[in-house]
Amino acid sequence: MHLRNHLAVRDVLRRRSDLRDRYGAVKFELSRVPSIGMDAYLAGKSVVLQEVLEYSDLTKNERASIRGLNERS
Repeated sequence: MHLRNHLAVRDVLRRRSDLRDRYGAVKFELSRVPSIGMDAYLAGKSVVLQEVLEYSDLTKNERASIRGLNERS
């Protein structure tokens, strides 16, 4: 599932420059927080990541599974 997730994100970001820019901006801002841990980083990008995945070819169940993994982080 992880590989399918990564490829889906990649494919959407290649097609949608608006989402690519938003996703990049969120990741950049999170990277500027010196003490951010992995859990906070994943949570911080989760909202935009879920939006990106809405434009992917993943099924509703696959997107829900990914959302569940991110929420547990």
